[in-house]
Amino acid sequence: MIPYARSYSANDWEPSPGPKAVPYSGIECGDLVCTVDLAPPSSGSYVIMTKLTSALEDKDKIARFLEMTSFGPMSSEIAGIDESSGGFGEVKRAAAVRMQMDLPKSSHREYFRRNANPKWDATTMNARSDHPCDPNSRWRDYAYIRHDRVDTITGQDIFTTFEQAPEDLDSNFTIYQADSLEDATFNTGTLKNASNGNTGFSGDGYYDMGGYDDYVQFNIYVAENVDVPISFRYAQGSSSFNGNRPCVLSVNGNIVQDIYDFSFSDSWLYWIYSEMVTVSLTAGFNTIKLLVRDQNGGPNLDFLRVGSPPALLMKTNGWLEWCQCHQRLGHRFYKSDSLLSIIWQCH
Repeated sequence: MIPYARSYSANDWEPSPGPKAVPYSGIECGDLVCTVDLAPPSSGSYVIMTKLTSALEDKDKIARFLEMTSFGPMSSEIAGIDESSGGFGEVKRAAAVRMQMDLPKSSHREYFRRNANPKWDATTMNARSDHPCDPNSRWRDYAYIRHDRVDTITGQDIFTTFEQAPEDLDSNFTIYQADSLEDATFNTGTLKNASNGNTGFSGDGYYDMGGYDDYVQFNIYVAENVDVPISFRYAQGSSSFNGNRPCVLSVNGNIVQDIYDFSFSDSWLYWIYSEMVTVSLTAGFNTIKLLVRDQNGGPNLDFLRVGSPPALLMKTNGWLEWCQCHQRLGHRFYKSDSLLSIIWQCH
């Protein structure tokens, strides 16, 4: 048998789920009677089947209500409504709807990405991270689909522009390569390049830090006393020892941080920036040193960045969509139709 239409609990007739469902236009209901248009069957005949049902318990009514008004009931939601005083009627239905309306706004795209991009057991470049700020997470790129080309309400073409934040136009930074004999001195580590190491670095190569007591020391010259942010571009593909290879960070022989983290970057081929730290440099030559104090060794260092680049703004038709501020600090904006909502702030 193939269902065609149905009626239950003294409600009006309605289309029954299935390939042969009657359209709503084929059903007319008055105060006491419903008329359903039945097309001549290609074979067989129509049958009306009636089944007596017992009175629904409140939990059944709540489940049916949530099925119609939400993405589906959960046991905890059913229990929460059922355990409140009084039977399940208009008052509780109204309270449940009000509770949903009072919840904070959320993004369907956020929910989809969080559940469609799970972590895998093995290290891999694809579909590894499920947190927006994790390396290789799909959240780190702005996702376009075909419908993003035209505004769904105004019909106008969507134009995307990239520009520097006006407040940061005067920002500047200097790069000191970790594999440069002019910029740095080393201890027991190894200078590597594409022929004997990994890829993805800038310049000619990188410094593969060795074990305990290995160090790399950068020689920095500034014209005047200055407080300046610094960070390191590195790769750290080992998840052992809690996925961290901390070093001691010193400036001019003074320890700035005795535990300066180089967290797991998910792959030796994936380069990220360490935490940005503000240090004090004096006029003339200065030294910035990383010392390995962990048996697991240090990271692969690409370069030291002194200063911070200007923030990069991405705008769609003049509206701010995304901001990459300095390193990993920024706001993620995702567009749903014509609405703009803040989804994450990554630190």
